[in-house]
Amino acid sequence: MSALVALTWLPILPTSWPTPAKPMSLLMLGLPEWTDTVADAFGDLPPETREGAVVVTHWYWDAAVVDRYGPERGLPESYSTHRGAWDFGPPPEGTDTVLFIDSDADYLEQYFTEVQFLTSVDTGGMTNMFDRPIPVWLCSGPKDSWAQMWTDLRHF
Repeated sequence: MSALVALTWLPILPTSWPTPAKPMSLLMLGLPEWTDTVADAFGDLPPETREGAVVVTHWYWDAAVVDRYGPERGLPESYSTHRGAWDFGPPPEGTDTVLFIDSDADYLEQYFTEVQFLTSVDTGGMTNMFDRPIPVWLCSGPKDSWAQMWTDLRHF
């Protein structure tokens, strides 16, 4: 029993290995694969659609995942409409194309003229952070200025 406790609780394993002693590290399981799915959806877009596109997330932790793992996978800067991440501001005016992570079509159609489902992010139970497939939408044609939409999109 002592050996089992030592292997899981004492710092004798590589720091990159998740253990019960580092519960937050368990929440990170599957996040690189999560980002791979988003990056694949972005990479499958035609080059002219990808040009100038941004990622907007419904939840701030999704934006954090994109910011952490996205650059090495070719993802653009992310923005989030959730809580304090909203304070970092909206995409630049003139941004026409958004890869929107999470939400639903009815909600997004209030803000964009085109809303198309691309894929779902699902790590197959690999991570505790997400308990359902997360939709990834391609949205274009903002119906208002980003400044106005950003105010409307904010949520806690």
